[in-house]
Amino acid sequence: MSRTPEATSAESLLEAVDDLLSRLASERPCDELFTTLLQHTLKLTQSRFGLVGEVCSSGDDPGRLHLRAAASDGVIWSSGAKGNSDAAGPVSPDAVADLFRQTIEEGAITRLPSSPADGVAQLGDIPLENSLGLPLTSGGKTVGLIVLGNRPGGFDNNFGDAITPLLHVSACLIRARQSREQHDDDVDRLRVSEEHFRSLVNNIPGVTYRCEYDGEQWITRYVSDVSESLAGYPSSLFIDQPLERYYSIVYPEDIPSVRNALTKVEEECIADPVEHRLIRKDGEIIWVRSRSNVVCDLDGRPRWLNGVVIDITDRKQTEQSLAQVNALKEAVINAASEVSIISTDREGKVTLFNRGAERLLGYTADEVVGRATPALFHLESEVNRRSAELSAQLGERIEGFRTFIAVAERNGSDDRVWMYVRKDGSCVPVRVVVTPIRDEQNETQGYLGIAVDITTTQLIEEQLRHAKTTAEMANQLKSRFLAHMSHEIRTPLAAVIGVAEILEEEARSERDRKSASLIIANGRHLLELINGILDLSKIEAGRLQIESIVCHPARLVRDASDLLQLQARQKGLELKLDLDKSFAAPVVTDPTRVRQILLNLMGNAIKFTPSGRVIIRGKQQIRDDGAPWLVIDVIDTGIGLDKEQVKRLFQPFEQADTSTTRRFGGTGLGLSVSRRLAELLGGDLTVESSPGEGSRFTLAIPVTFAEQPARVEPEPATAPTVSASWSGRRFLVAEDGQVNQHLLRYRLSQRGGEVDVVEDGKAAVHQVLTAEETGDGYDLVLMDIEMPEMDGHQATRELRRSGFRKPIIALTANAMSGDRERCLQAGCDGYLTKPIDWRRFEDIIQSQLKQPARS
Repeated sequence: MSRTPEATSAESLLEAVDDLLSRLASERPCDELFTTLLQHTLKLTQSRFGLVGEVCSSGDDPGRLHLRAAASDGVIWSSGAKGNSDAAGPVSPDAVADLFRQTIEEGAITRLPSSPADGVAQLGDIPLENSLGLPLTSGGKTVGLIVLGNRPGGFDNNFGDAITPLLHVSACLIRARQSREQHDDDVDRLRVSEEHFRSLVNNIPGVTYRCEYDGEQWITRYVSDVSESLAGYPSSLFIDQPLERYYSIVYPEDIPSVRNALTKVEEECIADPVEHRLIRKDGEIIWVRSRSNVVCDLDGRPRWLNGVVIDITDRKQTEQSLAQVNALKEAVINAASEVSIISTDREGKVTLFNRGAERLLGYTADEVVGRATPALFHLESEVNRRSAELSAQLGERIEGFRTFIAVAERNGSDDRVWMYVRKDGSCVPVRVVVTPIRDEQNETQGYLGIAVDITTTQLIEEQLRHAKTTAEMANQLKSRFLAHMSHEIRTPLAAVIGVAEILEEEARSERDRKSASLIIANGRHLLELINGILDLSKIEAGRLQIESIVCHPARLVRDASDLLQLQARQKGLELKLDLDKSFAAPVVTDPTRVRQILLNLMGNAIKFTPSGRVIIRGKQQIRDDGAPWLVIDVIDTGIGLDKEQVKRLFQPFEQADTSTTRRFGGTGLGLSVSRRLAELLGGDLTVESSPGEGSRFTLAIPVTFAEQPARVEPEPATAPTVSASWSGRRFLVAEDGQVNQHLLRYRLSQRGGEVDVVEDGKAAVHQVLTAEETGDGYDLVLMDIEMPEMDGHQATRELRRSGFRKPIIALTANAMSGDRERCLQAGCDGYLTKPIDWRRFEDIIQSQLKQPARS
């Protein structure tokens, strides 16, 4: 069954409407929608010419027509006008607007001439045989235009009604597209506006906020993002929350003032600035200033509160600093009665003369201010001398007022002692500091002089100088006294120990041997005490010399250990060495002092360890600066120390407690001397200890690697397997002590030597020179230093001047710094201290007898 044209037209209309609606729903591009609309319209109306346009308002011409289709300015669709193919071309919107003005402005259908008699309209290159302008209306507003033309048979009066649905859909299409574009434009403008607003707000040096009052409480509606940088909290924490949330970060003491300000807003609609503190998220306390404006309703009730919170911490700190400065200034002014403060202008006229200056100089301020210069209270002769000094130093003529301010102008201040002259003519020494007074442009406006009476200070300085001189003299007297007492004590002590050693060697019974051994032990203990006192005295006097000698650290430790092994075994203790491989490398230090420290530490460890072991650990350590250090630990399992005992441990004559002396003996000098020796070596001596758990003493000293050993520590002397024989050798002993004469004669003759003894230096010189003349000279002279008539130094020098070239060994009970050097300078070949170490005695004599005579 065939369809009627009306049915086909209606069906096509429905298809067109459905197609357009579907395209509108799918938000297809507007050019595609307009093109589709035009195609359907031409097809439904069988028109050969068609045009679709959109009516848009314009700033210049609100009625200007814009055509939207496949081309940017407009499209003409024609069919059969010029051939059988469709053709398109641009059309001026102004031309369309002129022809169809009524349709656009009034929303009425516009008809153009349809016969040659009426004239033919021209649109671009297309002649319009007949045309019809149909308005596209939506909501009573013309939003677009459809132009149809060149339809065979023309357009009847009711033609518009036939395509009303299509026109309506077309209008809706254009209105929807306009609405969407307007919405998009509005959204874009809103976004840009919001971004602009946020940019402005976030660049405000503070947190902006907006709060709303609902009659009962304030709700925070907006907080700028700056809050996170100000307080450390994000703005989202406060937005749409009661203002009470803000109080959680307000410093507790400042909450009442913030509440009072808000109460005034609620009651009076007045917002006053508030300064208070905030507690940042990181705990830091900052100062802020909140400044607001309140918006009230018609009834005068607060509605909105807009404001900004600014960080004023720096300002507050500045205010506090200024307050402190002002307080200090007030304090200075209040105390100024004891200090002279005088200021002048640039020419030197006094502009300020405070109460302190009045008291110091005797003038009143009225007598001086604006009337005098500082020359009034200065000695003319002193000013002239200073002027000459400055002129020579600065290379220009300095005189008058410039004498007081020339240095301050160059250096910023001048600190000098002057003699002020009082009004009554008396003089007073003062210390004056002069500084320029400068303005904000750094221009000098005047000068300030602050003076203090130093009469008492000079008196104290003089007393201190006198006290220093007295102390130095006392220290010298102490040193001489110690040297003398050392000789006086060590001489008889040497005799006691020497005789006891002989008795021990010749003892015929165990009882006699033990008695002699007891005497020797106590004598050596007394000698140790004397040596400790002498070492401490030399350290305090700064006369103890530190030497630089190549030595082997491992050998030092082993030597000290060997000397104390017997003592450790007698107590049943294990004395163990744990030395790192690096410890064997030779270094440069003072081996004598290192050995002295080690013997003291190891001896103490053995003494205060009833049972267990003593471990000595040594290693070489390279510090961060690349310098090598020796680190030696002496570890014991002894009685240990508590913290209070450790604090006193290194003080001279201090023991852990008084019972320590009773149980173990000792004076407390050893550790004090050891620490000071360690410090002289450039290092330190430390201790770690706990009661009942033992102690660890650590000696750490810097050393240098031995590259070119100029002086090498000699190998330790060892007892010869066969005693030396001095048969046929002649010795002269110059010694005034009978016991020491006996001991020396015994030791020398015991080895086969022939011994003569004299009691003073003068007799020694005569005896030696006489023997040389007779051809029966002495092979070696043992010369005591402290003797009557002529001391050992003089006797040695006299012998050397007389041509005696054979060995002379000095014997002395002195052990102070410089004694050995003085003996060698006098001409001695060796040096032995009393009590004599007989093994060393034998080594020195044996080595000297092997040496050729002096040339």
